[in-house]
Amino acid sequence: MTRHIICVTLYCGGILACLSATQVQAQVPDINLLGPAAGREEVSAVIVGQILGADTGLPVPGGTIFATSATRASSERPVFLRATIAKDGRFSLRAVPGQAYFLCVNAGVYLDPCRWAERQVATTAGSSVTLTLSRGVPLEVVLRFDKEFLKSLRDSGQANSVAPMPAVGVFYQNPLAELERPVPFVGASADAVSFFDVIPDDPNGRVLLKTPGVQLADEKGKPYTPGTGVPIPQPPQTAAVPVSTGPPQPTRTRVVTFNVLGLK
Repeated sequence: MTRHIICVTLYCGGILACLSATQVQAQVPDINLLGPAAGREEVSAVIVGQILGADTGLPVPGGTIFATSATRASSERPVFLRATIAKDGRFSLRAVPGQAYFLCVNAGVYLDPCRWAERQVATTAGSSVTLTLSRGVPLEVVLRFDKEFLKSLRDSGQANSVAPMPAVGVFYQNPLAELERPVPFVGASADAVSFFDVIPDDPNGRVLLKTPGVQLADEKGKPYTPGTGVPIPQPPQTAAVPVSTGPPQPTRTRVVTFNVLGLK
């Protein structure tokens, strides 16, 4: 079962107001959207392989693998493939013969190579592909609305029962690695909106907000200066333990919270 969050937004005075936000549970089948070429070429080749965890060397069970064409012309529609990763970490993607594809992975707390590493190219003519994924940590960024500000938005019709989406860009940043990636929006509650991603486990990582027209404060009430990196909470230090050869233990989500105070 895959959770989808549907949110229709409208820009209005520095606020992207959610007109509706509905969570639904749906069974999503494996799909192969092969674009215009699919009608003219034989779709009989496959890309096969296995997903392994770099921390254990063991198969990464479950999750989804995606592939997009690495050789299409700019005038062609993108080719998009998707398949479920089996319990033994193996996958099989139905594809057009002779084409090359970038492989991307959504697999729990493991990092997607398309976002955090050099993308791997696979072809239908090649041998089985092995993708070794680095383990990351879950990051949730919460923007919580000041009660009086939220009430004023609802009184003026700019918000309904679901918190509006502020015009804020949320990013993961690592200055030492010269790395910056957007953190995707995932949903809204009555008084907050949330962003979520699996990020590298690096103490130099920061959360960076770009806030045109929105006044923010950190969790302790200190005004937030746009463009300032906020450290990501690190887990408490523990005594060293032997490296396990079994499945890794669950990783605690790192949470960074900001307060939305008003419009500038």
